[in-house]
This record gives sequence, structure tokens and C-alpha cells, in this order.
Amino acid sequence: MGHVAYGVSLFKGAGSGECEYCLAGVEVSDFSGLPSELSQLRIPAHKYAVFPHREHVSRIWNTIDAIGQKWLPGSGYKVAADALGFFEPYDENFDPQTGFGGMEVWMPIKV
Repeated sequence: MGHVAYGVSLFKGAGSGECEYCLAGVEVSDFSGLPSELSQLRIPAHKYAVFPHREHVSRIWNTIDAIGQKWLPGSGYKVAADALGFFEPYDENFDPQTGFGGMEVWMPIKV
């Protein structure tokens, strides 16, 4: 659906603050008819804090670290305890040749 790709990182445990990169993917309307070698993941609905990433894609962990170490502690929010992880949408402005453009980090928050 659409022209957005996603990077998904899963939390290693509730409240651990640790995560690992899980998959790169695209949104589909349903899972029927997908080849068996593809993984399927449903991301539950949450409220999200959204952060633009304007640097090279290889530096996206700098943005993620800044969210966790600088923004989150002073924001009054906490990462949603029941969230699987966070994700990065890469929209049609992302250029895989240059590694720039159209990136965000969506962090699930508890309101």
C-alpha cells in the first residue's frame, strides 16, 4: 500500500530500553497471498511521538539515542510498556542512492 517503506526495531523486553533491528518492510492490506518466505508483523495502535531524521540514514541511531537519552527523560512521557518497538517510515522522498530524505522515527508513548 502506498510508497512508504519501514524499518522496525523491537524492544528486547518491556522497560529494558534495549532494542534490536528486526526487519525492513512495506505495508500491505492483508497477509493472504504473500509468499511464505516473507515475515508478517502487525504493529499495534499507539500514540506516537514523531521525530524527523535529516541526516544520512547510517546516522539514524543518533536520532534514536537522542530521543531516549535527551527528549524522553524531560518530556513527561514514557515509552508505552506494551509496545513491541518503534519504527522508521521512509517515504517517497527517501533516496536509497544518497541515503538522505524522507525519514522519521515513530516512538510509541504512554500518555
